[in-house]
Amino acid sequence: MLSFGFVQHTPREFEPRTGAAALIALTPGQVWSADPGPRQDLELFVQDGEVWVTQAGDRIDHIVRAGERLPLARTGRVVVQATRRSLLRFEEPGPARSSAA
Repeated sequence: MLSFGFVQHTPREFEPRTGAAALIALTPGQVWSADPGPRQDLELFVQDGEVWVTQAGDRIDHIVRAGERLPLARTGRVVVQATRRSLLRFEEPGPARSSAA
C-alpha cells in the first residue's frame, strides 16, 4: 500500500541548479511531489535506491533504480515515492545522454 506523507516543494526548488544538482533524500515510503507548471526538459536521476514515479499525462507508472534516468513530462504534477532509501536529483538532459530511460 502507498503512503501519502507528501513533501511539497516550490517550483524554484524543482529547477536544476548550476553546477552540482541538489540531492533529494527519501526514506522508504516517503513521497516527494511538485506541480511547478510549464518547465524545460528535465530528467529524474536516481543516484542511489529505487523510486516509483507517476506524472500527469503519463498513463504508465515507472520504477527508476540507481543509475537510471527518467525524462519528465513538460507540465503537470510529478509524484516520486521511495521504495527503499533513495537519493535523487533533477537535471537537464546532457548532450551525451539518451532521452530514453
